[in-house]
Amino acid sequence: MSLSVELQPRDAGWVKLGTQQDGGYGVVPCSIEFDGDASEYGCLSASFRLKLNPRWPRAILEQFTPVVIKDGNDDRWSGRIIAVPTTFAEDAEVVVQCQGWGQHTKDDCTDREWVIADLSRLVDQRSIPSAQLGLAKCYAGAQVNVGEGSVTLMSPSGSPLTTGGAACVTLDLGPNNLATRFVATYESSANTANQGLYMQGYSNADLYGTGSGTGTSVLNSAAASGTLRWTTSPATRYVHIYMYTTAGYTPGADVWFKITSLKVFTNAADESGDLSILKAPTVISDVLAAVCPNISSDRSKIQATTFGIPNFPGSPGWRYGNELIDAANAYHGYGFRLSPDPVPVAEFGPLDSDYSFVVGAEEYRLAEPAAQDGRSVFSRVISEFEDAAGVRSYATAENPYIASRFQFNTGSFEGGVTAGWTATSGSIAASTTVAFTGSYSAQLSTAFGTFGFISPTILTGQSEAKKTVRLRLYRTTAIGQLIVRGALGTTVTTINTTSGAAGYNIGPIVDAAPVNTWVTVDVPITTAVGGEVKLSLDCLLPGGSGFAGVVLYMDDVELYEGAATVVDRRGMRRTALKAMDGRSTAAAALQVAQLELDAAQFPPFKGTISVTGRIRTKGGGSIAVSALPARVLDSLLIENLQDPNTGAFGRQGIIRTAKYTEATDTVEIGIDDPQDFISVVRARLSAATR
Repeated sequence: MSLSVELQPRDAGWVKLGTQQDGGYGVVPCSIEFDGDASEYGCLSASFRLKLNPRWPRAILEQFTPVVIKDGNDDRWSGRIIAVPTTFAEDAEVVVQCQGWGQHTKDDCTDREWVIADLSRLVDQRSIPSAQLGLAKCYAGAQVNVGEGSVTLMSPSGSPLTTGGAACVTLDLGPNNLATRFVATYESSANTANQGLYMQGYSNADLYGTGSGTGTSVLNSAAASGTLRWTTSPATRYVHIYMYTTAGYTPGADVWFKITSLKVFTNAADESGDLSILKAPTVISDVLAAVCPNISSDRSKIQATTFGIPNFPGSPGWRYGNELIDAANAYHGYGFRLSPDPVPVAEFGPLDSDYSFVVGAEEYRLAEPAAQDGRSVFSRVISEFEDAAGVRSYATAENPYIASRFQFNTGSFEGGVTAGWTATSGSIAASTTVAFTGSYSAQLSTAFGTFGFISPTILTGQSEAKKTVRLRLYRTTAIGQLIVRGALGTTVTTINTTSGAAGYNIGPIVDAAPVNTWVTVDVPITTAVGGEVKLSLDCLLPGGSGFAGVVLYMDDVELYEGAATVVDRRGMRRTALKAMDGRSTAAAALQVAQLELDAAQFPPFKGTISVTGRIRTKGGGSIAVSALPARVLDSLLIENLQDPNTGAFGRQGIIRTAKYTEATDTVEIGIDDPQDFISVVRARLSAATR
């Protein structure tokens, strides 16, 4: 372990403190400490001391100077100097205090909006100061009712109307937002052709002021309900929806349009099929570009999502970057962090249900008690909600099975070990060329476009009805599709390389694309097997029978055994019945129910442990504990604690905080697996669908 500190002065390259050149002072930093926090996106704070006379300030130590702490060549922490306290003590020493790049997301703010779906933000045109109330076009007899669930525009029976008269509501997006796409649904009295409903983007707050606009319309007699859609060019600050009199008359009955929903998009690409397809990665990328110039423009580690955010950010106003990032992530409960690179890269994706680190009973100290509570264990979650029409409905998520993990004895191939693996076609050998974890993987070679292998025996113990094999595969050649098939059982002795052959209860797995990339493959097995089993796999490249060479590397082969929760094993079913706040859709309610069920598989687990020197990684390797502050949101397994969900030994928790102290080479790890984000999701979806 050899920590070093590098700084980047203004208009200069990186300088390593402790060197004699480039302003490094020749003074080695000491008493280095740094920590990470999941809520602050990784690197949180750091400090170090320099044996320098504090009476003489150094320009290189000015506030906001970028800092990176390295362990050899590996980046462990990055951020910027935030304070260099002035002192006139006799000991010539400077204490440098730093903050991580997560604080950069709190430096600046934006009032950007993406999707507006709140009808209550529409206002009566006559309440706008610039409205020309003296014109017949804003006639006094119009009735405008703006509520949370609908907006009604009405001409009362018996009230004379003049050609060109209008009852109008307006949405003002503010000076920094421009609308490009509008979608509104409506109901109507459908009793006259003399009035129509218009939707228009306009450059002026007053519907009849100066400026230009375009719109779309429908006559009141056309239909009892429908949808208006419009894409405007150029983009406009104001959206007007108004009932317009095409020919003067006196209605013999009330004439009305009711606006039942409105969606306004500042980017037309965020709408499809009248619905929002705005995704959290879009918001995060936009926010980072707008307010975080010191974060890398690399977005390759921001994973795609499928949920279309219906209303974002939910209300107008200025917000800091971190607030918008957290609000977008509230729909998913994903992890967001910044890598410890000198120019950090944003990472966003689901928290891995698998664990990255593992400690045994003698490898850690327990600083605070770890919660072992089964009250959050459920095998079913029901979301109760009301739809747009006020009809009560339910969405149910039910999946009582989770995965207990069994590592093949030589499934990580560390130390160059492939004992027990048999190649029945082609060859298998340990390799250090690439590895998913550790230093080794298995190199699979073929001379005929097909190859196969059989695993060593693995003891699975008590059998359950569901099993999964997890493979990490790495292709180096893109010749045709790679098809992986397999079997799992107590007697597996041969490989059949014919696609579609009988006897295979895995696959086929079809890997059509990635080259030079590790791909994780989970394959479910529905047959019930138990005791000592072997895994048999064969791989083939259709149409590539004449090609030879290394085509595949394999690492971290695991068997997951589906296990019912303790509740199911006791012959019970525990249901969490949760009501959505306000109105919702079936899709939104089901998504929240599934989130809650997924979270129930990992009951709240909170505690603090400390580890010194090195920590084991899954698969048999280990890394220096100084790496942990940058690995918050990874999961850790404590082998000697019992899981209240399955009853099995091995308690998993998410690393939320990690503080490293160089003097003792120790990291203090705060473990927590909170589920409060689900209540945030319910509230946000309620606000978006009311």
